Amino acid sequence: ARASLDDLRDSVLAGVAEVNEVLQDQTLTPEVRSQAVTDYMTLFMTIQGARALTGMDLEVLEAEVRDIGEIVPAVAGAAKVLDPWLALHRGDPLGALDAARQIPDPSATILVRAAALEALDRQEEAVELYLLAAHDRPYEPSGVWAALRVVDLAGESALMSDAGTAMAARADRIPEWIDRMITQPSTFMELRIESEATSFAADERAMVRIRLRNMAPIPLSVGADKVISSRLIVTPSLDADIRGFLGTPQPEVLDFDRRLRLVPREAIVATVPADVGYTGYLLDLNARLTVRERWRLLQSFQIGRHGAMVSGPMALTAETGAVVRRSLPEARFTPEEFALRLDRDDPVTLPRTLTGMRAHFLGPDFENVAIAGPGINTMSDALIRRYDRASALERALMLVTLPHGRQCRAFGPFDDHVRLSFTDSNVDEAGGLVATVLMLTRVYDGADPTLEVAARSANPDTRAFAGLIRDRLELGAYIYALVGPHANLLAGPTPGAPRRAAVDEP
Repeated sequence: ARASLDDLRDSVLAGVAEVNEVLQDQTLTPEVRSQAVTDYMTLFMTIQGARALTGMDLEVLEAEVRDIGEIVPAVAGAAKVLDPWLALHRGDPLGALDAARQIPDPSATILVRAAALEALDRQEEAVELYLLAAHDRPYEPSGVWAALRVVDLAGESALMSDAGTAMAARADRIPEWIDRMITQPSTFMELRIESEATSFAADERAMVRIRLRNMAPIPLSVGADKVISSRLIVTPSLDADIRGFLGTPQPEVLDFDRRLRLVPREAIVATVPADVGYTGYLLDLNARLTVRERWRLLQSFQIGRHGAMVSGPMALTAETGAVVRRSLPEARFTPEEFALRLDRDDPVTLPRTLTGMRAHFLGPDFENVAIAGPGINTMSDALIRRYDRASALERALMLVTLPHGRQCRAFGPFDDHVRLSFTDSNVDEAGGLVATVLMLTRVYDGADPTLEVAARSANPDTRAFAGLIRDRLELGAYIYALVGPHANLLAGPTPGAPRRAAVDEP
């Protein structure tokens, strides 16, 4: 009681200080001043009522009641309701009852009258008043205190009412499995995540199978805010013994909101890519490493106290076993070997070569990789030759996979060539796919001729995208073509690690 009263006092004092500051303003309208006085009265009576109820700090109570008339006269009249409590705590229960009769509102003195009657050993009358207070204010501290007085004086049965008995009977008819749903969600649903294989090649897409099943004996709704939550997040994690991995994998959100409900034993089963977006990009960068990975699935996720993702209420978690992602041999090629493969690759093997090039020039050892010399020139010439004879789809793949010149200077000549070839040809390819990817990955200047050509395109999507890129560049917004070689720059800003511009200029 002492600690609670001190905490309440500190809270009230902070509120009183704010109200006092408002009342000092002489320009207040009458309506605003009246509301401030009401707020002051509420705060004052809150702390004084707690002191009167507990019988603590009564000297402070009396002193502040005496002084209140000079500060806010309107509060002085309201404070009269405390007089019966002061009489009771002085050992005068009859005086407390007399003082209570002077208060026009009987409900304001119901507790002190009950306490006075209890002090006079008139327990039946006291219990009757305590019951009125407990039923009238069941969720307030005073109502709870009144209910406890009833239990002490007349036993728990005295608190029972016809309505309460009827409610208890209805509660008893609720099946036990429904009561267990809150603390044991596995009793009404099943959540599982399984990897399709125990190992994957570096250029394979890791797939996981997710199952969400209704285990209850009745149909249950499915959705983000329903009984069976469809909001899921897949969090990848790497084994701690991996050395030199570049970047930090990020979770991905899934929504299984594809059914209104599930009948008993019915399930939603989906096979989805495990590493999409940024995490997939990171794994490509680290393709020269053999990686052991697992995935954790959280349902109805939320941010926990320490900033980590945790499952929400009435939700489950699941986890796969460890999966091995094998290294990509192409990630260890030399520039001359890359040039040879670019000249000989067919459409099936080209993605492996491109992924290997990205891992070679942007992977864990990117700061030590040579970006100039005869071998780099040979590779650059091979890139240009392959791009010129490639299909539209292969060109788009090269543009989205290979580093751009601001990530690695070795690709500056390739960037210049693809921009020049686009502006010279002035021809839309594959419905604007190549034009869109080119602007996204290789244009970092609002005055680039590429944007002018794209703005005159017959394809409306190409024209619209050119406008978006130009607008973002004029605003100084962050775009992919400005990203430097550090992988974490693509993950977005994090505390203590804001976004940075490119490190390598073309």
